[in-house]
Amino acid sequence: MTILNIVDNTGVKLLKVIGVHRKKYRVGTIGDTITGSVREVKGECKFKKGDVARALIIRTRAEFSRQDGRKIKFSDNAAIMLANDMKPLGTRIAGPLPIELRTGKWIKVMSLSPYSI
Repeated sequence: MTILNIVDNTGVKLLKVIGVHRKKYRVGTIGDTITGSVREVKGECKFKKGDVARALIIRTRAEFSRQDGRKIKFSDNAAIMLANDMKPLGTRIAGPLPIELRTGKWIKVMSLSPYSI
């Protein structure tokens, strides 16, 4: 299983993937929601190690193609924490977000990031 960096300000640092939601294959890509186990937290946090939580994948090291033929690849695997109603728990996101998140139901997520690629 994959360990993802959590790049919002919820206090969780690392999340181990348990499963990918609504996918035939067990491979998550950008924009997929996942269930994961909290592996590391920092400071005061509502989560503790071992808690099961939902997250949204926002960056992957695997290369993906855009409609115009460009290939995009990030330097890390990253996600943000989600509440049970699929709204982001954090109020800030560190680093860039891909524009592909804008096309779905993640407009709120796009507004939390300083820039998009």
